[in-house]
Order: sequence, then structure tokens, then C-alpha cells
Amino acid sequence: MPNSNHAEIEDDQRNSQALGVVPQGAAPRAPALVIDVGRAPNGVYLIDTFTVPAAARAEFDAAARRNREYIRTLDGFRGDAVFVRQRGDAAFDVATIAAWDSPAALARAKEQVSAFYQRIGFDMPAAIASWGVSLQRAICDAPAELQ
Repeated sequence: MPNSNHAEIEDDQRNSQALGVVPQGAAPRAPALVIDVGRAPNGVYLIDTFTVPAAARAEFDAAARRNREYIRTLDGFRGDAVFVRQRGDAAFDVATIAAWDSPAALARAKEQVSAFYQRIGFDMPAAIASWGVSLQRAICDAPAELQ
């Protein structure tokens, strides 16, 4: 019997290519298992926290995977991580952290993600509103003296 996880990964890769997530000629970077602040000593960290109703979790997760696959192809990207906490039966807290080389790299990435969403017809504000998801966003640095 084939490994279902392997099949899911292959399906995700095919879907990503079909949607244009990975630009032609670009390969997604392997995800870092841990955010290493030493990889971007002058970097910035985009930290998004979402409250996701259980009923919207599958759609939310699919959109998050698509976003993560895309940002891994962008210049200045240094790693990311996702953390999830279940809140009873009805909701989940999802926190994402994406590390970038610099504020300029993050600004370029925001523009590129916006253009990507427009290209694939994804309206993030409308999607999170229709799913009943709330979002809080922070842009942080990682002071060396606190590491």
C-alpha cells in the first residue's frame, strides 16, 4: 500500500505547480525546522495570529499551505513555522512566523504576495471574513542581546 503522506505531498506539489505557486524556474526552499535568528541577524519576523473556527479549518489550512509554498520561493525569505492550539471544540489558534532578511525584503514580499493573490483570484480579506477568522499581525525584530 503506498504511503498516503507521500501521495499527499506529491498532490500538493502538483497543485502548487498548477496554481502557479512556484514560479517557473524557481524551486521552493526547504523549510527550516526552527527559526534561526542567526540566519538573518538584521532580519524581521512577520508574526500572524489567527483564530480559526473548526468549520473553516480545512479551507484555512489549504490557503496557508499555498501561501507558505509561495513565500519560500521569494528572495530574502529565511524560514517559517506554524503553531496550532485547539480552543475547545469550536476553534483553533494558529500562529505563523515568517523570517525575512530585512524590512525591505519583507516589503517586497508583501507586494509579491499581493500580486500572487490577484493572479490566482484569492481575496484574503474576503476569505477570512467569510470563514469567520480573526487576524492579528505584528512585525518584530529579534534583538541579539535577548537571544
